[in-house]
Amino acid sequence: NNATSRQNLIDSLVTVVSNRNGGGVNIDFEGISDSALKANVTLFLSNLTTRFHRDIPGSEVSVALPAVDWNNVFDMAALDSFLDYAIIMGYDYSWKGGPTAGPVAPLQASSTFGSLSVSNSINTYLGKGIRPSKLLLGCPYYGYDWPTVDYSLPGATRGTGSAVLYPNAKANATSHGRQWSDAGSVPFYFYTNSGARQCFYDDAQSLGLKYDLINSKGIGGVGIWALGYDDPNPELWALLAQKFA
Repeated sequence: NNATSRQNLIDSLVTVVSNRNGGGVNIDFEGISDSALKANVTLFLSNLTTRFHRDIPGSEVSVALPAVDWNNVFDMAALDSFLDYAIIMGYDYSWKGGPTAGPVAPLQASSTFGSLSVSNSINTYLGKGIRPSKLLLGCPYYGYDWPTVDYSLPGATRGTGSAVLYPNAKANATSHGRQWSDAGSVPFYFYTNSGARQCFYDDAQSLGLKYDLINSKGIGGVGIWALGYDDPNPELWALLAQKFA
């Protein structure tokens, strides 16, 4: 809400990116809790974009969008008029501190895992007025491993989950037995370590379905959280080439 602070941040970002010959900036403001801030969020992003485009020709300004805009702070129709693109953080639908284990990025709604999903997020943001070409879907190269009460789906958690990067999830699934959830369109595996444990993650099969959704919706492309989380495995890069190159 402070105009001076907004301007100071814009000045600092332009200086930092310009000094390092950067290509732009992505704004990831998480947990904005008051819908009354929507106008100033829009104003900040508008002024930031105008300044970057003026001072660093060819630069791009984007915003990271929550999978669900719980507090209605992003005015998508207004942002569409000036932002270069917006990236849905399409993950953590089941989060490490959540009450149940489940897909980090379920493709579609289901009776098993609930109504929130990647498809729901894309449709919701498109419905708020951003053109498809400016909307990207961020996808996870990780999963969560939770201690659970048992092996039922969804499994009630006994504690906080731990992040598992793709190479480890892939290796663990090979050891413990990779399974597939039709409800979430993601792989998972069970094992026992001081009680039941469940791990849901994404691999080439589940990411391929998300990329097919991106192409069918005609949205702008894909983002990855995070680049390098797949090293040294080549198949996820090959999948990007297959679906988008």
